[in-house]
Amino acid sequence: MEYWSHQTAGKPLFPDVIWSKPETAKGAGKLLIIGGSLGNMANVARAYSQAESAGAGTISLLVPDSLAKITKQIPHIQYAPSNPSGGFAKNALAELLQASELKDGVFLAGDLSKNSETSVLVESFLEKYSDQLIISQESIETFASGFINFLLRPETILCLEQSQLRNLCLEIKSEHAITSQMDKPKLAKILHELSQTFQISFVVENSNEVWIAKNGLVADCDKTNYSSAKSAVWAIQQPEKLFQTLVSSTV
Repeated sequence: MEYWSHQTAGKPLFPDVIWSKPETAKGAGKLLIIGGSLGNMANVARAYSQAESAGAGTISLLVPDSLAKITKQIPHIQYAPSNPSGGFAKNALAELLQASELKDGVFLAGDLSKNSETSVLVESFLEKYSDQLIISQESIETFASGFINFLLRPETILCLEQSQLRNLCLEIKSEHAITSQMDKPKLAKILHELSQTFQISFVVENSNEVWIAKNGLVADCDKTNYSSAKSAVWAIQQPEKLFQTLVSSTV
């Protein structure tokens, strides 16, 4: 299959992308991480650490003010109104949009709660924010309307588990059925077709690999060094060749 490539550990497909990675903080991108709810900040903390290790130039955090007491010592942290459940309130949209200004990308880290008010807020933000948005697999359950809004938004990197890809295919009534035991050529074909149909970038993790798909091109990669936050950092640093960048981010 001419659209499908395989990247093994220690042998990158696109070494020029790795060599071009910014070496100074000034050129290494500004990332905003959004997430958290009362009592839940593990994914946000992990994303911050992973983004820092990946070499982001500047990392800012935006969390609900229900977390203010336990996070006030964290640098570059901002707060938005919370609802009684401790998640983002519906009226926090202005804070989300303001925090995302002058950033190279926004990473939704998860821990957002399943509260309906938070779901409305995050979906409103998705509609208003037009730049690079990286959605972690932990954030997907927050979106009550399902996957369709992601698929119609060009500047989106959607990070999924293979089981979530199955749910996506069911939602769009795809003729393809995703199974845990499906062979690699079949998965490559499905991602090839999905990424030709929709403009977003797909990053799909299963037990053995990470699969990247964009504009019909597909690559399977070793997952040892993968994290969605790392992919987000690389994406904001070299967005002009996104497929190659996302593949290279797994090295």
